[in-house]
Amino acid sequence: DPAVDDGVTVVYRWVNPPLKDDNNDDGNSPSWYNTIPFVSITEYKDWQEVVDWGLNTFNHYQFPLPATLLQKITEWRKTAAGNKDIFANLAARFVQNDIRYLGLEIGVNTHRPHPPADVFNGRFGDCKDKSLLLSVILQHEGIPAYATLINTTEGHNLPNIAPSPRIFDHTIVAIQRTGGEWLYVDPTMSGQ
Repeated sequence: DPAVDDGVTVVYRWVNPPLKDDNNDDGNSPSWYNTIPFVSITEYKDWQEVVDWGLNTFNHYQFPLPATLLQKITEWRKTAAGNKDIFANLAARFVQNDIRYLGLEIGVNTHRPHPPADVFNGRFGDCKDKSLLLSVILQHEGIPAYATLINTTEGHNLPNIAPSPRIFDHTIVAIQRTGGEWLYVDPTMSGQ
């Protein structure tokens, strides 16, 4: 039924229409492919609201860095000798190899990353913690880099899904390379 809006409350009514299951699966469909009809409901107006939620959740990348990390950044800067791609590679290798992947997703940290200083000092974090740490390190050096929320099963189908941050199940980093193209790095995968 169409929405009823009395100016205060919007009421949507689902009147169980007969749904046809187009299950033409011959056994060759991916495990994530769902042939059963469904409805998604969200409190987000559009994907821009989800982006705004993400920027607020990641504190707009505004975090202080501990002196020991700044010292490490200085070492990488010397090794890279002005080459931003080499610097990004050194920082990514450090986060991938020296920060253990461990998720303590309790309370607000089910969706909010721990501060990069805590992740660096403790040497552990989940995908969003590691992604935020790498992004903040790279941004400190003037390299555009952003924690990027993804859904590992829906992928290109996301524009067809109701906008919500709850559909994301992983975080990686989008890094703009010197030539302008974007490189996507998973800081939880050593050697990627």
